[in-house]
Formats: sequence, structure tokens, C-alpha cells
Amino acid sequence: MKLLQTTAASVALATTFVLSMTGTVEAATLVGVSNSIPSLSATVGSTYNTVSPDLASQLQATLDKTVQETGIPGAVVGIVSPQGTWYGASGLSNRETGTPMQLDNLFFTGSIKKTFTAATLLKLQEQGKLSLDDTLGKWLPEIASKIPDGSNITIRQLLNGSAGIYDFTQDVDPEIAKDPSILLSRNWQPEDLIAYAYGKPRYTGRTCSSVWCYTNTSSLIAEQIVEKATGSTYSSVLRNQVLEPLGMNHTFVATEEEIPAQLVRGYTDINGDGNLTDVTDYDLAIVRAAGGNVTSNAQDLIRFSQGLFGGELLKGESLNQMLTFVDTGNTPVAPGREAQGLTYGLGVQNIFPTPWGNMWGKGGTVLGNEVEMQYFPDSGITAVALVNGVNVPVAPIDVLYTSLDTLFAQGQGNSQSVPESSATGGLIALGAVGLLFVRKQR
Repeated sequence: MKLLQTTAASVALATTFVLSMTGTVEAATLVGVSNSIPSLSATVGSTYNTVSPDLASQLQATLDKTVQETGIPGAVVGIVSPQGTWYGASGLSNRETGTPMQLDNLFFTGSIKKTFTAATLLKLQEQGKLSLDDTLGKWLPEIASKIPDGSNITIRQLLNGSAGIYDFTQDVDPEIAKDPSILLSRNWQPEDLIAYAYGKPRYTGRTCSSVWCYTNTSSLIAEQIVEKATGSTYSSVLRNQVLEPLGMNHTFVATEEEIPAQLVRGYTDINGDGNLTDVTDYDLAIVRAAGGNVTSNAQDLIRFSQGLFGGELLKGESLNQMLTFVDTGNTPVAPGREAQGLTYGLGVQNIFPTPWGNMWGKGGTVLGNEVEMQYFPDSGITAVALVNGVNVPVAPIDVLYTSLDTLFAQGQGNSQSVPESSATGGLIALGAVGLLFVRKQR
């Protein structure tokens, strides 16, 4: 099940949206610094891949088949399991030049930034710089005063969605539908998007239940608290608190840091006809303002997931707080499947059941990239899938599930039926207009 089912209206709008930007592209943040990070491609096979040659061959064949049969541009998968470690790449990172996908390619990771932000705030709490029970009124009183009962909202509630703050996409979408040119004509800032929540009732709108709202607006506010509490930029704090301690040398924050040339070209099927448009260079200030601008690769995301959920990055009490899940009031159901539970921690979703037990992690979508980062505590598996295509026949969660099914079938003789695409897809099936913008909220 795809995250977003496009309608005729969205198709027309999305086409207009892309065509209106042709010739006005600016890509100042995508800097070609090809030698700025070490290449993994030459070392992954010998250093990082520790599964048996037969299993590695089966996993690669599964990935190749998925890419070839679905027509997605390309994909990278990383899996760490009791069977060992495997990384694989397939397809193209650049369709125009025919450049093969490489294991060190960078992708925009979308809403996985929410997990980065939560981990950063937990680190700051460990250092006594703030408390997750601090209120919005303490740190950002000017924002708190404009949100109903905003002074009493805590940082913890911002991170787990229980703050119920109105989601700006509900208003931005209609504006885009009315005048797509605003995506380029306005100098969008995070404050502009947060302002859509001012005066709006909490727990209202299509991204909310009666007890929970998806955390787009809340996450932007949380990023502002990171900067207010440290007097530094978000990228600097993230690097000091999370990236450097875990040795994540392949992760960057666009607009604040230069992005190396390993960034893939991203593609979107605008009108649902199977034709892909390269959307990489569309300099959408609103997307950057809305978050989702962290780029990373498979190895770094595996490293982050293992360091986070394995207890290396955070103290035990902090990790327990992150993994204290609240009810979202949502029960995602994909066609032909049983209902799944969906609870939400601090920037982390818990989907259950899956064939491999609970699934902790996050997905993210921005323009032409879609990524899944998942940890399965019941089976000891960490897995990521990165695809440089959006609104394509399969989502990264499909690629990830198919790879895990092969792992179990070949590695343990325990093949499981592969579910249809992500339950997270059913989490926020937002309306027609946001095809290129709203998908980033995952």
C-alpha cells in the first residue's frame, strides 16, 4: 500500500508544480565534493559483508530482481543479523548518465530526522542542559503563547506526538494547490510553517486522532529548542552529540553543510504513468524549512540504529524514555492483512506485529528519495533500505521486507510470507495536493 494514493486532481497539480519550476532551479547546497568522504564501495564486500557467499548471492539476486521487475531507479540495502552483515546496491544512481548505484551513495532521509532530533535532545538532557519535562513556555514563550495551552506542552510531548499540535501541511497543501509558484517565490523559514499552528485547536485534522498528531510541526519546534538550549546551529549540535560519537562520517544536514557528490539523483512519478522526473535540483525552500534535509547512506543509518537501540549512544534511562510508546489512536491496515498496532515513542515508531516481531524505527520521504531504517528487537536484526524514487511501484519497506524474507529463507530455513507495503504508509495517507511535499513527513 503506498503512502499516498494520488487522485486526478493531484496528478494535474503535481504536473503543473514541476513544470512551473523548470529553468528556475538552484542547487547551491548540493556541492560536488567527490573526495570529501571515503568510499565504501571498495571495502564493503571484504570488510562489512560477513554473511556466507551463498547468502550474499541470494540477497543480491533478490535486490536485483526487485529493481529490475519494478523499474525503480535504484536501491541500497543494509542488513545486520545473527547471520552476519550484508550490504547491496542495484540499479542506477543517475539515470541520465547511466551511473550504477554504489554502496556509498547518499540519500535524503526525510523524517528520520525526527529520530536524530529526539536522540539529540535526550543527550542534552543527560548533560543537564534541559529536561524533556521542560515546557514550551520555558524555552520558546513566543511560540507557546500562540498555541492553545502551549505554555504547558512539554518537550517530551513534542517528540512523541501527544502534544497534538496542528500539522502545518493541512494548510500548506491548499495553498500549493491554489498557487504552486509560492514554493519558489517565498523565502520559507521554519517559523513560517510553525505559524500555521497558531490559534488552531489541538488534536484536529487529518494527521491526528483524538489523542495524537503526527509530529511535523512539533518536530520543527523541537529543533528550535535544540538551538535555543545550546546557542548553536542544529547541524553543529547534531554532529557533536550524535554523529561524531558514533563515527557517522557520511551524514550531513543540507543548507547548513556541503553535500558531497555521492548524493543520488532523485526521481518521482509525477502523473502515475510510470515515467520518472528528476527532481533532485528543485531548490524547494519549503522542503528545507520543513525539515527532512539530513542526507546519509546505508552504513551510517545502520550505525545510527545499532548505536541508538543497542544502548551505545544513550544511557539506559534515556533509551527507556525514547522507547516509551504512546497510543496513536491509529490502526494501520493494508489490503489483505491483519490490522497492525502503531505506537509512537520519541521520534520512533513501533509497528507490530511483523514476521520478525516488533519493528522500531522510522521512514522518511523527500522529493525523489525514500528511506526506511528499522530495528527488530525480537530477532536481533537491523535493516535499512534506500530508494531514489518516490511514487514508484515499491516503497523501501517492500524492498526491506523482501530482503528479510530471503534472509530467513536462505539463512534459517524459515521463510515468512512477505506483507504488502508499509503499515507506516497507512499512518498518514494525506490528501491529493502534497504529492511532492507531504510525503516528506514520513
